[in-house]
Amino acid sequence: MLKVASLKAGGRDGTLVVVSRDLQRAVRVPDVQTLQEALDHWKDVSSVLRLLYHQLNQGLLNDSISLNL
Repeated sequence: MLKVASLKAGGRDGTLVVVSRDLQRAVRVPDVQTLQEALDHWKDVSSVLRLLYHQLNQGLLNDSISLNL
C-alpha cells in the first residue's frame, strides 16, 4: 500500500514525500509540492507516486532521506 506524508518544511502545507513500507525512509516528490496538490490531481500523479514507492522500497533511490520516528 502506497504511503505518503507531509514534512513540516516547505511552507504552510508542508512538503509531500513518499514513505517506505518500513517507515524508515522517504523521498520528496518532484513536481508535486503538497499532499493537497496530489489529492487534487490524483489521476495524473498516482502512477508517479506508486513508481517512487516501489523504487524507494527496492533501495533504488539515492536521494531518499532517513525518517527518525
